[in-house]
Amino acid sequence: MADQRPRIREVGYSEWYQPHVVGSSQRRLVMEVGSGIASHLSATDGVRLLDVGCGRGGPASHLADRFGFRVTGLDLVPYNLERATENAREKHVETEFVVGDAT
Repeated sequence: MADQRPRIREVGYSEWYQPHVVGSSQRRLVMEVGSGIASHLSATDGVRLLDVGCGRGGPASHLADRFGFRVTGLDLVPYNLERATENAREKHVETEFVVGDAT
């Protein structure tokens, strides 16, 4: 049975990632994160991820589309989640977006 313990990986705006973010696209960073997570798993289809502070859902949708993760996006701003839902629908990606905070 696969290890079901939650794993946390924060990339946001941490100082460690800043040199990698400058001049790089968000998609490239998301691919690095997705690949890093996937390297620790035997399969990614259906593996649940939580994107805290998901904004308009670009990374959540890309992780779901590219790796098959079941991504739930969480954000404080309802407008962002409306856009995230629309963007995911346009890309035919199944993701869930929820208004709330990390606490």
